[in-house]
Amino acid sequence: MDELTKKTMKWTETRLNEPIKRASPLKGGTSSLMHILETDTREVVLREYTNQEWLQEDPTVVAREAENLKAAEMIEIPTPKYLAVDATGREAGRPSVLMSKVEGKVELKNLNLEKLAQVLIAVHSLKDPPITHRFFSYNTDTVKPEAKWSAYPEKWQDLFAYLKEHTPPNYEPTFIHRDFHPTNVLWTNGDLSAIVDWPNACIGPREFDIAHCRWNLAMMTGQEAADGFLEAYIKQSDVKMYDTYWDLLALSNVFDEDPPAVYEGWTYYGLTELTPDLMRQRMDAFLIKASRHL
Repeated sequence: MDELTKKTMKWTETRLNEPIKRASPLKGGTSSLMHILETDTREVVLREYTNQEWLQEDPTVVAREAENLKAAEMIEIPTPKYLAVDATGREAGRPSVLMSKVEGKVELKNLNLEKLAQVLIAVHSLKDPPITHRFFSYNTDTVKPEAKWSAYPEKWQDLFAYLKEHTPPNYEPTFIHRDFHPTNVLWTNGDLSAIVDWPNACIGPREFDIAHCRWNLAMMTGQEAADGFLEAYIKQSDVKMYDTYWDLLALSNVFDEDPPAVYEGWTYYGLTELTPDLMRQRMDAFLIKASRHL
């Protein structure tokens, strides 16, 4: 339990009303420190927010995660249950959220796209969640990008120019995860058993959830998986038309002037064949496909 301070332990044990017997770090995350904590009666998960830049840019994120966890309990898919929050870290040592542990593990190979779409539809079925925070685009920079790493820098310039000149298509606001992708879902015996990682959830366009997951699938596996996921979502939902504006918006939210890198979580969970060159190629390919109607 070296990474957990006495102050953190005291806060956690007070909230659980029982002592912690063991603490094990959860690997795979990049933006916060997470532990599985075991007591005599249960296992829980503690998230400690350690990314100071994130906290400075978004000081309400910790409290919002607590609200989102409560809202997520209203959907049919298992999610971690809210137990306690210290939004400032005054008592816990760091801004922290305590939640129940859900069963399952991340599976990134041979993904069942039908089931992946099905659980996202379940999230979007919550039309009136008990939260007030709403969707906004992370990348509001209107400076013309250079995209020197890309084989098609002019296409990236066209993308940002298009988004600057166009407003989002009309959409029906729903509860959205905002960071839905395969490393945030858990599987047990071939069935999807839980959705985790709820700090960014909000009220917004379900199409953005679709687009963000499509981009992740394209980077992890290729464009065919991204298209298959969209087909599975449309097949099982009342969404019959999908505007590639959302793919472009998702790309703008992940764009950086630094070359695309291999996400550590993908490598940790078994996608060891990914390379920086492949990331650049797949990023460009997703852009070309999304901007074909521009």
